[in-house]
Amino acid sequence: MLAANGFFNAKHTVNLKGLGVAVEVNDQKELEAIIEKEKDAIIKDRGNLDAVYTALCKKTGASPNAAMLVSDLITQEADACLTVAAGLNFENKIVLAIAIRLEAERFIIGKIADQNFIAGITKDQTQALIGKFKKGFPTEHSSIQTLDRVAIMTPENIHLNSFMYEPIIDMSDEHLKKLYIAVKTLT
Repeated sequence: MLAANGFFNAKHTVNLKGLGVAVEVNDQKELEAIIEKEKDAIIKDRGNLDAVYTALCKKTGASPNAAMLVSDLITQEADACLTVAAGLNFENKIVLAIAIRLEAERFIIGKIADQNFIAGITKDQTQALIGKFKKGFPTEHSSIQTLDRVAIMTPENIHLNSFMYEPIIDMSDEHLKKLYIAVKTLT
């Protein structure tokens, strides 16, 4: 958590020029409120992500193909991870864990086709989706087994600090590659 790391011991002014937003962030709740309010704009495409990154990190530059959806970029990068030799590959583990969750959620959302339920999820999104899938499709044992592996092997939230979700560090990236492939083949 940012608060535990002392992030809010000082005030931070964030000017999100590309999004037309300028805010002062004083605590975790304010930051969460901003992210919630702006999440669609932030995650829409690489151009918006560039604007957020530039504002927060005081860096300049732009991603190639700024219109590409961030979720598609994550899928592209995860696909590239599949060809990398086994090893520590910590960065690949993070990308694969995120992509596994995204692919699992895409699959479930497509299957349950209940926009009201999806819009009503306020926390633990993947767990809520898996629970809804299990209730709606109890005979799809293979899919349920794969989704249960997603819940066990990948964290709901990834914090890139010394308190990182330990199972990702400890497991082989080959396990995550196999799970990513399994999730991508769900039908």
